[in-house]
Amino acid sequence: MGVSARLAWTLLALGTEAWNGHAAAFSPEAYTLALDFVHLVAAAVWSGGLVLLAAVWHRERPEAGRFAILFSKWALLSFLLLALTGALSTLQYLPTLSYLFETSWGTWLLIKVGLSLLVVVTAFLIRMRLRKGELPRSGLLKADLGLLGAIVLSVGVLTYQNPLPANEPISYHEMGTDMHVTLRITPGVPGDNAFTLKIWLPDSVGAPKKVALRLRPLGSGDVGFIDVPLEAYEDSELDDFPDFTKATFQSKGPYLAFRGRWEAQIRVTDSTDTEIVKSTTFRIY
Repeated sequence: MGVSARLAWTLLALGTEAWNGHAAAFSPEAYTLALDFVHLVAAAVWSGGLVLLAAVWHRERPEAGRFAILFSKWALLSFLLLALTGALSTLQYLPTLSYLFETSWGTWLLIKVGLSLLVVVTAFLIRMRLRKGELPRSGLLKADLGLLGAIVLSVGVLTYQNPLPANEPISYHEMGTDMHVTLRITPGVPGDNAFTLKIWLPDSVGAPKKVALRLRPLGSGDVGFIDVPLEAYEDSELDDFPDFTKATFQSKGPYLAFRGRWEAQIRVTDSTDTEIVKSTTFRIY
């Protein structure tokens, strides 16, 4: 197999890997796939060259020195491309960098970044020896190979992680002497959701006169509460409490319009015109 054929096969394999990775799940697809492809090519050049350098170093030290001088330039370029494409991909995958601290994907990515910084230190020490006309020390090469193995492991784990935190149904329940309340929001995502609200008031008070569910995005400046229209419904769940009267309400609609932190406020007016206010906060991704 000629050089051109081997190169074409390699690029095809890397392109297939990019197509089957996280990049294909984000848009614009052409941009994310291109970033991932360049990232994989740079990784292949760096890792392949490093493994080859280690192999030659064990067999022919002078030849390893000449190859190291040539490879060091390509290694630097590859590493810069790895850093650039990795950063751009992360910015494209995550709406906010705070997600790095909220997912396993983010944790492993930070581990990978830490290992990469150690690679920079090791590469600098190797390059300093090459500038002096000396061969890289065995310990430095072994450290570089060890870091390569650790980075490959972290990449393997990242492949099976989701960059975005998973949304889950929101459930809030609070007991009290004056009122019990349950609020459920499903599926708990930006856009359409189903809202279920249950209120229990003491039998001495009876059914509520007025019930309101209000939603407010937090950290959005002057954006006020969004009123969720409620409709009473017959509930079949066996969740009655002794000496309390239950009232149930539901709604459906795009009242959680975007990701972020939200406050749900429940305002209940009983038959004596006493208003009880409960609130809870949650986050959707």
